[in-house]
Amino acid sequence: MRFVTTLTLQGVESCVDTVEAMVGRIKTLYIPLPRETCEGRPVEMPSSIERLLEPVMGLYSTYREVKWRCYLDSEHVRRRVLASQGLASLVVKGAVYGKIDVEEWDRYFASASTDWIPKGDALIPWYIAEREDVIYCGTTVPTPLDIAANVWGEATRRDKEYLARLIVEYIHDYVLFAADIDAAYNLFVRDRYSDIRYFLSKYGLPH
Repeated sequence: MRFVTTLTLQGVESCVDTVEAMVGRIKTLYIPLPRETCEGRPVEMPSSIERLLEPVMGLYSTYREVKWRCYLDSEHVRRRVLASQGLASLVVKGAVYGKIDVEEWDRYFASASTDWIPKGDALIPWYIAEREDVIYCGTTVPTPLDIAANVWGEATRRDKEYLARLIVEYIHDYVLFAADIDAAYNLFVRDRYSDIRYFLSKYGLPH
C-alpha cells in the first residue's frame, strides 16, 4: 500500500521545474537522493520512494554542472519504510480495540526526527515544517501522519492521543476502504479539515 498521493508527486515535479529555471544561479543544492548516488555507487530504494524521487534523479542527471549534495541516508529511509509494520499494529489496536497507548506511539515516532535534514539550501520532497533555506515540495494540506512526524516531540499528551486517533481513522476508515490513496486523502481532508487546521495553527506549520 502506498501513502504517496498524486498531489505530492505533482508537487515534486513542479518543484523540480522551479529548480530547473534557477539552475544558472544555483551553485550548490542539497537534494533528497541517497548519498551513494552522488558518490557514483548503485543503491536500491523502496519502490514508493523511488517513484517520489524520480523527478529529482532526472534533475541530478541532466545538470551535472551544479554541485549537488545528496543528503538521504538510504538505511534511514529503509528503516522508515519498514516501520510501517509497527504502524499497522498500532492502527489495529486503535481501530479494533479502541486502545491508544501514547507510550507505544512515542516509540514509533522516536525515529521521525527531522534532525537529518541538512543545514543549507535544500530541496525537501515531502511535508516538513517551513524553513528559510528549504525549497518545499508536495501537498499543502498534510495528512495526520505528516503532522505527527513534524510535531510529535513537542505535542502535549492530549494532542498526541488526538493525533493518534486521527491517524487510525485516516488509515482504517479511509485508506483501507478507498479506491486509491488519492480518493482517501481527498475525502479525509474534506471531512477532517478543521482537525488538521487545529494542528497547523497551534504548532505553526505551513498552510
